[in-house]
This record gives sequence, C-alpha cells and structure tokens, in this order.
Amino acid sequence: MVGLALLALVVAACGTPEHTEPAAQLVPQLSDLPAGYDAVPAESFPVQLETVLADPWSAGIRETIRRERLSGYQMSFASPTSQRFECSAALYRSAGGAGKVFSFRMRRFMDAFAASGGRPVPVERLAAETHAYEYDLGSQEGLLVTWRSGRVLSVCGGVNGERPDLADVLVLARAQERRVADFAR
Repeated sequence: MVGLALLALVVAACGTPEHTEPAAQLVPQLSDLPAGYDAVPAESFPVQLETVLADPWSAGIRETIRRERLSGYQMSFASPTSQRFECSAALYRSAGGAGKVFSFRMRRFMDAFAASGGRPVPVERLAAETHAYEYDLGSQEGLLVTWRSGRVLSVCGGVNGERPDLADVLVLARAQERRVADFAR
C-alpha cells in the first residue's frame, strides 16, 4: 500500500471524467509489452482531480494543478514472473505547467524519500527530466522511474512489496514513453 502511495505522490495521475481518454492512451497497453504480461483491470483507472488536490503532497501547488491538469490515468500489470507494476501518465495544458508541478513534487518527494532511506538510482534518460529511486520501507521495497516529457508527467514502478529489477521497470517505462512521443507528434 505504501508503494502505491509513493507512486501516486510522484505523478498523481488524475483527471476529470470528460478528459480521461487522452491520458489513458499514454500508459502502456498489453500490445506494447512482451508476451506474458497481464493487465490488472481492477487497478487501472482515471484518478479524479479532487483526489490529487486533497493529497498533502499537492499542498503549495494545488492552484497550478487545478489550472493546468487536463487528464491522467493509472494502469497496472502483472509480469511473467508475477511482479506487479503500475504506470501513470498525467497530461497538462502546457509544458511549463507540467514542469512546475514535476519540479515541485520531485523536491518534496526527494526530501521525504531521503528521510526514509530511499536513494537515487542511475537510469537511462527517457526524456529531458528522468529520475529513478529505490526505497525500502520495511515491509515494502520498490523502485520508481519518473520523468517529464513536454506536457506529460509519467511514472512506472514495482508495487507489490518486492524491489523489481530496473530493467523490468524500464520495459514498461520505454513502452509508455513511446506512446507519449507518438502523442506529441
């Protein structure tokens, strides 16, 4: 549960019902992934704007989120090795608005992450701003890759308590970034 919360803290993929379609197309689909992955429909959904605005991690940037966010979506998967993954994408009106929210939330996240023993992990550049973090919260370990590509904020990570290999997370992250790049064209 804490891993799910950490994932939501970074991107908080959300939107209002009338704007969910674009962001739903930005997260990986089964057709983007190697054989053996399964979607987890019960954990794949739009997250409402009100949920993100109520999140304490949004304090200090709520008005920008309210003004700039267009839509967001979360998609969950089970890998061939039964590892659970979650990917989220949030679409903003402008790259400037997305950048402001990404920078603000990343600063807050990095501070909290460092305080709980999390550490940055070297990762290939998926977009202009790309970060990866490992964490160990006792009963739950994980790894998150988060990035901003223009007006889209993205995150993919392992969510079932075991720290996944970075290579496994990058399978999903690369698939998502391909969708984001196609959307931007």
